[in-house]
Amino acid sequence: MRGAPAGIGTMATAVQLFADPLHNEFAGPATAWVTSGASDYGEVVAIAEAFPEEGDDAAYYEAWSSAAGRDVERAEAALKAGHELTAQGHLFRAAAYYGARGCCSAARARRD
Repeated sequence: MRGAPAGIGTMATAVQLFADPLHNEFAGPATAWVTSGASDYGEVVAIAEAFPEEGDDAAYYEAWSSAAGRDVERAEAALKAGHELTAQGHLFRAAAYYGARGCCSAARARRD
């Protein structure tokens, strides 16, 4: 991954979560961000396990969007309950998951 901070690009090849190499590359940062709390490894693995092996870019995008949406909903519930730090953590993860969804179809078109 060109221009990525040190360590992020290596995660895409170190952990094989998706059959499609491009999907795996986009998921790499989400696995790297576990140590900062920006993602939860269990959630990342659950997204990968629920994703069909023959899934296309649109399904990949939707899988990550759904995960991010769940964290946004959790953040809203936490805010309503007055738990601002909990909400912040969920929004942090949602941002990471929205980032992980990337735009695979556009990246694939540039590579082809």
